Amino acid sequence: MKKLDTIEGMIEALGQRDDRNPWYYDIKNYFETGNFLPYASSDDRYTVRSNALKFMLLGGMLYKKSFQGMLLRCVDNDEATKIQNEDNNSVCGRHING
Repeated sequence: MKKLDTIEGMIEALGQRDDRNPWYYDIKNYFETGNFLPYASSDDRYTVRSNALKFMLLGGMLYKKSFQGMLLRCVDNDEATKIQNEDNNSVCGRHING
């Protein structure tokens, strides 16, 4: 019997997951190591592999490929808040042209 086939095994595996990681952590880990995290189910592995096709790792930074070919840098919540604050406090402020 596999470890995740029991309730105790599932609870232990969930306890190993660090939810403080950014939303893109699983995809970035897959690119960097070529492996899945130990608690990943077969559905999780399929999802990560499918989503990885839409991303690219350059210089240690993860980017999402847009439909127009532009690369969009993936950021965590703290960095996104910092970017929004910098943008809102710029010369144009919260409103542009009105």
